[in-house]
Amino acid sequence: MTINPFKFTPPMIAALSAGLLGLPFFAVQGAAAEATSAGAEPVVAPPAADVTAEKQLELAMGFSAAFERVAAEVSPSVVNITATSTVQQRDMWTGRIMRGNQVATGSGFIISADGYILTNNHVVNNSRELEVRLSDDSRYRATVVGTDPATEVALIKIDAKGLTPAKMGDSNGARPGQWVLAIGSPYNLSQSVTAGIISAVGRSMQSEKQEALTAYDNFLQTDASVNPGNSGGPLVNLRGEVLGINTAILSRSGGSVGLGLAVPINMARAVAETIKATGSVNSGSYLGVNFGPEDQWQHATSTVPAVLGVPVAEVISGSPAERAGILAGDVIMAVDGLTTRDQLSLRTVVQRIAPGRAVPVQISREGKGVMLDVILAPLPKELAEATRPSDASTGTNNPLGVSVRELSPSAARAMNLRPGVKGVQIVELAQDSPIAGMNIEPGAVILSVNDKPTPDIEAFSMAAGAAKPARGIKIRLISPSGGDMTISIRGGR
Repeated sequence: MTINPFKFTPPMIAALSAGLLGLPFFAVQGAAAEATSAGAEPVVAPPAADVTAEKQLELAMGFSAAFERVAAEVSPSVVNITATSTVQQRDMWTGRIMRGNQVATGSGFIISADGYILTNNHVVNNSRELEVRLSDDSRYRATVVGTDPATEVALIKIDAKGLTPAKMGDSNGARPGQWVLAIGSPYNLSQSVTAGIISAVGRSMQSEKQEALTAYDNFLQTDASVNPGNSGGPLVNLRGEVLGINTAILSRSGGSVGLGLAVPINMARAVAETIKATGSVNSGSYLGVNFGPEDQWQHATSTVPAVLGVPVAEVISGSPAERAGILAGDVIMAVDGLTTRDQLSLRTVVQRIAPGRAVPVQISREGKGVMLDVILAPLPKELAEATRPSDASTGTNNPLGVSVRELSPSAARAMNLRPGVKGVQIVELAQDSPIAGMNIEPGAVILSVNDKPTPDIEAFSMAAGAAKPARGIKIRLISPSGGDMTISIRGGR
């Protein structure tokens, strides 16, 4: 089983859409679930013997009308995104590097009347030009306001007024069994609507022994049919409220098998607000706690039950955490309504909230739930300097003609690499590099050269220095899009 972000697809590809067949009984039960979640009295199906064929049809038509209403209400907020990027390839006959355009499509949805649009990072990443097509077929050039690979969220903007923003829901209220619709552009088929249910909430790839998709590993899972091109589109409930951004599928074939993953809208909104406020998600907000062993909370005692969260080993003096009343021994379960299942997800949440904002922090203290308000502060300068990654890299003076740097944890997360992957990341390719024009871009991670592992710069320098292009060189690497590949070259430098 592999995890595939909905890599946007060339517009020339066509595909058949999957449909939804439902019986009247399911229609009644679906309406009941949605009504219950809204606080209304649930609809109860009458005994089968008392239900006439006409009544069954009436119930089914009512449920169908609910889907039609949501589709009509949300579609004006959903956009098609066309991303154009530059690719280069070496001509096999002349050896010259040929450059051309690569066009691909994805989805997004409007979040403000003045043109702000939410989508996925991988939809707009590395694009040279973005075009947004609205539901009325009007087209606009778009600019990237900011992206966050760690959560797969991107914020873009078009120069337009009077747009119809989508209604934001509360992803913390999502429950398995709730009906949802996915709207987007699978295979460039704009305004496609599919329906299903929320299959699970808080889905973690790590807990399922899968490679993590993002740093904040806490997805909504749905069986609504989603395919390549749905990336960035909304997942909405029967009230037309966005619960998540459709982001990836679990599939052996790369197509829909009823296992879709969506970034919760609460996290996406926090990222978007920080990007708008600071121009970046690297705001460096600071909570001020040191963590204990991650497995310490897993073992319940006779007096304190096990809880899911991050144990606090120490509270730093004068920090936002101390001022708010967080104590050593507390377990942080959620920040600003976003679940913090481990240290990585806690850091991801905190760093994506603008400094100075007061946020609710849910903790467990001696087995009892406590809610505290914490005013986050900017990361102290000395800590920011200590945690800043090194940008040291080699030059291109080696037989491969590539400059590399060591793979940082943040870069590994951004590429969704499985835990334990070791390699060096390409910074630059010389024009006469033997791999120039082979669709190998900066950001790719070299794992080995001639079967010699390259976990760091020193190992790479030794392996690359010993390589002889005239005898052939084999390079194993991972592309920025996540593809594991091996290339063989002969000649060149």
